[in-house]
Amino acid sequence: MSCGRRNSTFSVYLGTHLRGLIGIGRGELPAQQGAIAVSSGRSLKDAKVEFEREYIIQALKENAWNISKTAQVLGIERTYLHRRMKSFGIETQNS
Repeated sequence: MSCGRRNSTFSVYLGTHLRGLIGIGRGELPAQQGAIAVSSGRSLKDAKVEFEREYIIQALKENAWNISKTAQVLGIERTYLHRRMKSFGIETQNS
């Protein structure tokens, strides 16, 4: 199997997976609420960083700020979640 075919298969899987995560079907556009304007002057890198930060915060809230549970749900190591939180300036909440 060529590398290009694997990347294509992965892209299809990733697109399907991401649509499932955000709850939209193929060809559907998200509602205006929370929509991000492309012309906002942000780079793709900045948009990805903002998305990851907000995604982690939402996952933490859904898991009552339990780091271990959140890391498990996100499919990452707890230590990596701590590093990402530190890099994004996310501080733990005492419940």
